[in-house]
Amino acid sequence: FQMVALALAVSAVVLQLAAVAGNSWYYYSYEVTGQEHNFHYGLFSVCEHVPAQTDDDFDCSRCKHLNDVFDNTYKYCSEPDNSGPTNEEVLPAIRGTMALAIMTILVAVGNLAVVLLFICDKIKSAVPAFLTCIVTGAGAIGTFVVFYTYMNNKCSKTFCERTQEAYKQRYNVDVHCVASWGPYLEMGSFAVAFAAAVFLALVNRSRTRQAREKQLDNAQPMVNNS
Repeated sequence: FQMVALALAVSAVVLQLAAVAGNSWYYYSYEVTGQEHNFHYGLFSVCEHVPAQTDDDFDCSRCKHLNDVFDNTYKYCSEPDNSGPTNEEVLPAIRGTMALAIMTILVAVGNLAVVLLFICDKIKSAVPAFLTCIVTGAGAIGTFVVFYTYMNNKCSKTFCERTQEAYKQRYNVDVHCVASWGPYLEMGSFAVAFAAAVFLALVNRSRTRQAREKQLDNAQPMVNNS
């Protein structure tokens, strides 16, 4: 159980890092004059992948930070009646998601350290490790929920629906839009963090039982052999 809990704590760090550093929570693409344009929309930026134009050229990505994308008074939803929040009104939620994602990474790293100390018997109680596992999982699911709330629930249509309509109206192109791997990694981080908490509880229960049995053995009366 101890090694399983440690492996799960390591997995929570890796998955959380991948979800944040990978910065790919939505993927959408369209094709114009035979050239495909691919976009990755993440927690921190939106990036366009630009394919090489010639054999001597290189693939590259053009990225723009979400702070710059949303720091304006344009309408966020583009509703027919011009209702809904502006980009700058949504910006605090975006910045909050960024901060929550970074804090969750830090907690996940701290959780790994505490789990390791508990397994090495440097910390006698499992409570600190159990709590940091719970906080790590809560941070991961919180990042997921806040991101999808401001992406899909602020307007009458989802992010993909709005993106498809906007490109169709402006450029008359059909957009392929799907959720990318970022949210799945975040959900994975949530799952393994809570699984680690369960295994830590099992380890703590086993240690408590062993300590109780040892106390009972020590409390047995001495046998007089005389």
